[in-house]
Order: sequence, then C-alpha cells, then structure tokens
Amino acid sequence: MKRTLSLLLPLFLSFSVHAQLWEIATYAGTGMPGYSGDGSVATAADFNGPLCMAMDQDRNLFVADFYNARIRKVKPNGIIVTMAGNGTLGYGGDGTIATSAEIYPHGVAADKHGNVFLSDPANNVIRKINAAGIISTYAGDGTAGYADATTALAAEFNAPFGLYVDGHDNLYIADAGNHAIRRIDSATGAVTTVAGSGVMGYYGDGGPAGLAQLDSPFAITFDKAGDLFIADRNNNVVREVNATNGLINTIAGTGAIGYSGDSALATDATMHYPVSVATDTAGNVYIADSYNNVIREVDMTTGNIVTVAGNGYAGFGGDLGYPTGANLFHPYSIVLDTFNSIYIADANNQRIRKVFNPLANGVADVNTKNEIRLFPNPAHTSITITGVQNGDKIGLIDVTGKMVTSLSQATGTAVEIPVSQLAEGLYLVQIWSANGSPKATIKITKD
Repeated sequence: MKRTLSLLLPLFLSFSVHAQLWEIATYAGTGMPGYSGDGSVATAADFNGPLCMAMDQDRNLFVADFYNARIRKVKPNGIIVTMAGNGTLGYGGDGTIATSAEIYPHGVAADKHGNVFLSDPANNVIRKINAAGIISTYAGDGTAGYADATTALAAEFNAPFGLYVDGHDNLYIADAGNHAIRRIDSATGAVTTVAGSGVMGYYGDGGPAGLAQLDSPFAITFDKAGDLFIADRNNNVVREVNATNGLINTIAGTGAIGYSGDSALATDATMHYPVSVATDTAGNVYIADSYNNVIREVDMTTGNIVTVAGNGYAGFGGDLGYPTGANLFHPYSIVLDTFNSIYIADANNQRIRKVFNPLANGVADVNTKNEIRLFPNPAHTSITITGVQNGDKIGLIDVTGKMVTSLSQATGTAVEIPVSQLAEGLYLVQIWSANGSPKATIKITKD
C-alpha cells in the first residue's frame, strides 16, 4: 500500500500533474539492429532486442541485449560495455569470465555488492555474474518443473523471466511457466513461493497471495514499504501483495484487453500485456503497457491511472518533446532512478529511451553542510568549486543524465573545471565524497 513520504522536494513532481515539464530522449542505441559501440557513447551503439533492464546503486544500467546474447552495461557517464555473453545464445561457460560464456539472457537484476543476475527461461536457471566478472549458475537444476528447495541449485523453475533484488539481497523471480513468484533467501539459499498457487488463472484477490492464481507473470518490483507488485501479463492486470498481511489484490486493469481508463480508477482501466512494473520515490506504480505502446502510472494515493509516455501508436518519434507525444514500439521493461527519471527498453526500436525533467533532470539540490560554493554561475569558460575536500569526486552532468566531463578528483579545497567546450544550457555539478556518498548537487547555466 502507498506510504506517505514527508517533505518531498519540489522537483520530485507527479507526472500526471506536471507532465509538461518532462521530455523523452534516446539514452542508448542507434535504432539499427546490430552489435557495436562498446567503449563509446551508448547513443552510438547498436542493440538487437533490448529486453529487460536493471539499475544498481551507482546508476549503472544493465540491459539484456537478447538477440546479441549479451548483457550490456551503460555507465553513468554514457559509455557502454559488454559484461556478459559471447554472442551465442546458449548455456555454457560456468566458472569462466562472463564475456566468454554462452547465455540466454532475459530478466536482469543487480545487488549492492556488484553481482548481476540474469534469468534464462530456455534452460530454467538463474545465473550470476560476480563482481570479478565470473559467471555461474545461481539457481535451478535445469529441469523445467516446480519445486521449492532448501538450496537454490536444487530448485526447479519453468521459464523464469523478471528478476528483482530487494534491500536485503533476496532475489525474487517471476516464474512465468509456473505462474508463481519465487524468492531466494540471500542468507540460506532456500527457495520459496511468495505468490501464486502454480495454477494458471485469475483468482484470489482479497486472500493470501500463495493461494492466488496468476497467468504468466513477467516482472516484479517492490516499493519502499515492502509491498510487492506483479505484472500479471496474460491477465492484463497488475497485482499487489501487501507486506503487512500478505493479501493480494488487483491495483490496475479489469482483465480485459484494451486501452482505456486514463484519469480514472486504475482498476477500471484496460491494458494489453503489461510486462514490466516499477515504483517511484513516492510509491506510485509505473507499468509498461507493451502492446498499447505506452507507459502508464498509477497514483497510489488516488488509485487513478494516466499515460506518462507514448501516444499509443507503434513506431519511433518524439525525442526531445513531451513524452505522451512520442512513439514507442512494444516497450518491454522500465526502471526508475532515484531522480524519478524513467528508462524504457523500447525493444522494437532497438533503443533505450529516457523520460526526464529537462529543468534539472529530476534532481533536488543537495548540500549536506552548506559549505560547498560554485562560481561564476552562469559560467562561460570555467567554474570554480570551493569547500570540497581532498579525494572528493566531481562530475558535470547534462539534462539527460550523462556525464559530459571526465570525473575530477579534488586535491585541495578548490577545484576549477573548464566548461568552454560545452553547449549552452543547463547542467548539474555533482560532488561525492571519496567513499561515494553524495555531498552536493548544484545547477549551473552555461552561457
């Protein structure tokens, strides 16, 4: 259920009220199917079937580039690299460097320790890439079946799709072929079922989640209160499992195929294959309504639903305009960052799109002790930052969230950064301590 957050800063605005402030742009991909671009800016890279995504705490974006049989990583500075897969769809290479392995990538998730997980629906396993880049099988014995177990490798899955890592590093799996949501305990490795009876159907609202019927759940997510949200794909609904009482209910969709209901109760709306869900900092729920070619938002205070990206027509268009005027083509996955920007795996457009606030990229000013200063502002040739400490890291970021200068490291209490090469416009200076904690975010104008 929705939890009220205190004193949300003004820039974290609701899309439904302030949609005119937001824009959409291509974050990665040229739109041409292929495999290229590693080591360069992600907007110049080719994908071939970008499906599921995940973002880690450092804002690295992981993309399952399905037909390229690879997992790609887009760094916060906009550079793309391959982190797993040799280009052959398959199941091999355990115990070796992940980039030499055969993979069948679908769902992807990342924990806070540098581990990345991917689901393999063809081989009914979950694989893990550790922080050293070594790949292994993490869960599943390779048999298409349904068996909880005391160890992850002894469990059976059936076409596992979406993945999600919670704040305690437990891994949740949308086990689509078993019509269930499974959980792997990070401490013990035990696999249990948290939602779904294993019987395909649409039943059980108001009752325990473990007795409910699902139909090919594709993705899961959590809000900060611990409530679980399920993209119940073939039922054309999104369902919620309450963290307090374990009861399941539909929060969006009637079960009928269609595209209707905006600006009214989400439970009266129709959708067509909701395949991904995500939540924002206020607990609102976002849905990739794939076959309607739109992204929709459920306001968890009012229960109403609105479209926040996509005009409903399959295609590509609308970059740098209002998100609801853009064309998407079967959006397959969505993630939100801590700035409430939405990243969309626009699968048939071979791109990752981003919905963001062009005024400040959805970022609120942070200056923990009010000691950091920046001048001049507006700036023309360079900026000087005072009040920093040795080892502080400083980056300059544009309105799409890409770092546009090399990351600087302070060697004293003042740092000068040239900006003459930048285009005119709004930028963010972000400052982190040596241990990675955010210290300040300051808006500047380049004139």
